[in-house]
Amino acid sequence: MTRRAHQTLALVMYGNPVSHTSGGEPQFRGELLTFDVPPQLKDGNVLLPIRRISESLGAAIEWDEATRTVTIYHNGEEILLQIGSNVFHRDDEKFILDVPAELISNRVFVPLQVFVEGLGVSANWDDVRQAVWIWSSAELNVT
Repeated sequence: MTRRAHQTLALVMYGNPVSHTSGGEPQFRGELLTFDVPPQLKDGNVLLPIRRISESLGAAIEWDEATRTVTIYHNGEEILLQIGSNVFHRDDEKFILDVPAELISNRVFVPLQVFVEGLGVSANWDDVRQAVWIWSSAELNVT
């Protein structure tokens, strides 16, 4: 029998993360994701630091300073995006972003859309906590 299971990958909080659930802090593989530069809201889009989230998902990431391009390698796929561009590519597919990738305090920030469409995760906005939940789905074989 095959079941669909969800693994919570991250809870990305805005502001002071004191307002977590009283039953314990949200976790990502045992830890709450924290950032030296916090996630941003821009024109109604959540911008996240690409390296911290990508590496938490098990992806490798490279930065090319000369072209200001980020390459993410994840599950045999290659995702490319350039600072200031509203386009990113996953292998041969082209995706249009609502807002472009940008540098904020020497960190590359991208819309949540990159992780959803590029890396195949699911996400949901939690208005009460002012947070984004990010998770992946995996097929489990149960005998």
